[in-house]
Amino acid sequence: MGARALPARVLIWWRRREADASVREHQLPVVDRLPDENVEMFRSDLVAIVEFFRTRGVPVVLATHAQRFGDRVSPDEEGMLVKWRLFYPGLKEGGFLDMELRMNEAVRDVAREHGAVLADAARVVPPGPRYFADFVHFSNAGAERMAALLAEKLTPLVKPSLKEDRIPAR
Repeated sequence: MGARALPARVLIWWRRREADASVREHQLPVVDRLPDENVEMFRSDLVAIVEFFRTRGVPVVLATHAQRFGDRVSPDEEGMLVKWRLFYPGLKEGGFLDMELRMNEAVRDVAREHGAVLADAARVVPPGPRYFADFVHFSNAGAERMAALLAEKLTPLVKPSLKEDRIPAR
């Protein structure tokens, strides 16, 4: 019997049990919220990358991270959030949306403060199953939205180097 044959509540219970077992097996600390120092390390690493390329004359485009839930998890999406936790069992389910919010704010801040172009996917790709195949991976519709956003942000950066309005043949 596959996971789809189980009632949603049973599947959620089972996945939580798996996450808890992984925590015990690997002796992971479990946190409600990603520590501030992790967000600061991410921000610092991002600044270093942006500055590395910027000082070499390479334009930088940073993208925020879009995910299925937006700013809240509806009751019918709870199972998908629990499934996400299976990959990172040391973070309680409530911490994922907070992590996304804080990390995306760091990306926005770094783009603004260091002259990078921002592709704000978290605000452009709507949450929900139409745009996401699972918790973070795009469906075809989501991939189309993301591709359009990136094309919009990249075109002004590459167009001046093209002689025609198309990508040159190899």
